[in-house]
Amino acid sequence: MADLWRYSSAVSETRQERLLSVHSFSSVIEQIHQDMSILCYHIQQCDDDSTYARPVFSVCVSKNTFDNFFNSPAGYRGSYFVSPFYGLQCNRQLFEELLPALSSWAIKNAPGYKTEFAQEALLAVSAKAWLAECSMELCHACYGEWSCPKNCQEEIINGRWEVSAGPNSRFGSIAPRHSKIRFFGAFLNARGDEFIPVRKRQRAQQLHDDGWS
Repeated sequence: MADLWRYSSAVSETRQERLLSVHSFSSVIEQIHQDMSILCYHIQQCDDDSTYARPVFSVCVSKNTFDNFFNSPAGYRGSYFVSPFYGLQCNRQLFEELLPALSSWAIKNAPGYKTEFAQEALLAVSAKAWLAECSMELCHACYGEWSCPKNCQEEIINGRWEVSAGPNSRFGSIAPRHSKIRFFGAFLNARGDEFIPVRKRQRAQQLHDDGWS
């Protein structure tokens, strides 16, 4: 896929070389695992139905690790570029491999952490990872880094995202560099039923089409 994915002159040559040298999503996961510092854990109620809630972890990584995760062709969004199904596969792999470290930290640092609930939610279909958006923080530790830019300069060129007319297409071709990743479990109720908000039911397809959701 690397031959379909390039960057505009807005991305430095050194950065382009690093991003294009990332060889697999497994290597991205390993980078995150080795580099991450876990910042916080929360239970977040669902705005659409308060009987559902989800676990949320925030971690801090180096800017290069974040960049490889979010903006490389072998990274998180790059996996959905291949296909919605492959993106979901990689998303599942990410949670499966990081869950032991997240749970171990929470057991020691988050009083009231419900291991079974969190593990079920983090391995559910609608669990997801994303950057830390402003206004969505749950404490000072997970304060947001990304907000809608006034001017979306084209940085990723892959023949789809930069020409998409989708609702989030203006963000898909940008390549933000931050240091926080949020891991959201699925919204579950007391019976373990999963709730996916309507606006997120096509997330995999949205990431495939637009590079953003």
